[in-house]
Amino acid sequence: MLKDYDTSSINYGMLELDQQKELEQLTHQEQFTTWMKIKGISLVEDSRNHVITSNIVQIS
Repeated sequence: MLKDYDTSSINYGMLELDQQKELEQLTHQEQFTTWMKIKGISLVEDSRNHVITSNIVQIS
């Protein structure tokens, strides 16, 4: 689903060191989705027209 995203430019500098090390163990797609979760952003795919929209989710 996220294969078209360029994850090489994601700035991991804003994350804690243990989060960075955890992300390094993952594939690029897994890194991207994990980074999005940490940042509180979710990707919602509309399968009808294959449009991916991002929704900002409030973290409590």
